[in-house]
Amino acid sequence: MGGNVRRGERGTTVVYADRFTPDDERQRALREGGEAQTIPFLKRLTVLNIAQCEGLPSELSAAVPPQPENLILPQPADESLINRRLCAPPPALCSLSLPDRFAAYRAAYPSRPQT
Repeated sequence: MGGNVRRGERGTTVVYADRFTPDDERQRALREGGEAQTIPFLKRLTVLNIAQCEGLPSELSAAVPPQPENLILPQPADESLINRRLCAPPPALCSLSLPDRFAAYRAAYPSRPQT
């Protein structure tokens, strides 16, 4: 494809959660009759917007469709939020609770501070 991320641009971290059923487990369930056990997993990815890249073919950068005239855009509650890159509550108010089935993963991979 060519192209690269512009110097100084930073990605955004997203988390993908899903379940995986190993082939061996699926076959065991077919043999023995029963339900195959799935393994829950989380995957952390860093994503970028195409606008943060340069040198890409023009067909990859689609034109932004015009906004309808009657569209109501959300307004920030405070003028100081307009120029911030990310509007989020303070870390003390953010928490993620995982089901008990993730307890082994929490023990094996303790949380680490963001850089």
